[in-house]
Amino acid sequence: MAEKIVIEQGIKDYELFNERGEIIGAFSIFPSDVGIVDRCEQAIEFFNSLEYPNDADDSKARNDLTDRIKQQFDLLFGGVSATLFEKIHPLSPIKNGDLFFEAALDAICGVVQKETDARIKAKLKRARAATAKYNR
Repeated sequence: MAEKIVIEQGIKDYELFNERGEIIGAFSIFPSDVGIVDRCEQAIEFFNSLEYPNDADDSKARNDLTDRIKQQFDLLFGGVSATLFEKIHPLSPIKNGDLFFEAALDAICGVVQKETDARIKAKLKRARAATAKYNR
């Protein structure tokens, strides 16, 4: 039997709450995955080209669009749509007029940016400390 090797990636669990403090979604991601930048560019193209059904009663078109949105979230963040959209439909309008998936995308991207910046800053600090003796 092969030996098991575990790499601590820093995967984090997040919960989304509404204004009442109720959990409305949850997901786990590797927030400082550098490959996310390329996936974000592809997702931005997708979301910018979205065409919403003209007929609010066209459930087939709405379901197709919903499936495509969930697929983009899964490609971007690694299989988060099942738990993220468990309680609220991605196309649900929220208080400010945005759709729920737009607010979720903004929130997750904010977390990713913050976490990536913090990890890069920590890495640079360690690198400076390790090379300080050579910079005298």
